[in-house]
Amino acid sequence: MQSVSIKSNWPIVGARPSKAPQQKVLRDAMDTLGLTRKEFAARIHVPFRTLEKWLLPEDSGDYREMPDIARGYVADILQWHAIAPKERATA
Repeated sequence: MQSVSIKSNWPIVGARPSKAPQQKVLRDAMDTLGLTRKEFAARIHVPFRTLEKWLLPEDSGDYREMPDIARGYVADILQWHAIAPKERATA
């Protein structure tokens, strides 16, 4: 069997999700990226209403906990955003 090596241009990110409350994580991410709620929902590939439920206070009847995979995805996006634009172009 022949071995195949695949070279990827994508960096290995693996950012660690924040332990902060999800509402803070999401608001900080939107601020850092300069995105509205609607733009941010599109960026993380969730329906706008889902993002709205994640942003509600925990004692709200419509509150939903954000899955760990979504926290990880937001952390990866923020880490990628923190890389200088020149480095992103060559990564």
